[in-house]
Amino acid sequence: MNKIEKGPAFWKAFGQAAALWAVVAVVGSLLLPGGSMTLPEEPEKILVASASIHGHTRSAAHILAEKLRAKIGTVEEVIIDEYDDEAGLAIGRTKADSPEIDGKCYVETLTPYKSGDFVKVRITGSEEYDLVGTPEDEVQTS
Repeated sequence: MNKIEKGPAFWKAFGQAAALWAVVAVVGSLLLPGGSMTLPEEPEKILVASASIHGHTRSAAHILAEKLRAKIGTVEEVIIDEYDDEAGLAIGRTKADSPEIDGKCYVETLTPYKSGDFVKVRITGSEEYDLVGTPEDEVQTS
């Protein structure tokens, strides 16, 4: 089996797959003689089982990359978690993202936002698990 990077996208997909696998295990234990409610010990096996149940052949990382690219050009409300003066970068997350679980949104700005500030951010790019953007009120039009 190929090695799967266990970043935020992996754990998000793992949680969804584990929930599905639990339902399948319960139904299997109720309907099949000698059925078992045990989950595979390796998280990768849950993802593979979930993917085969749903007929998906693409990886969770590929699906996440598509979803992030689809946000380019949109305006998202971002809650700021921290500000890096030297880099001119505020680091936050969209309202749909959980801290320390989901990806981040890197906001390129010289405005020294504080933790807890809400900022409307025009998404200008994406990285492996994260979004990049500029505050809507700082976007230059030409």
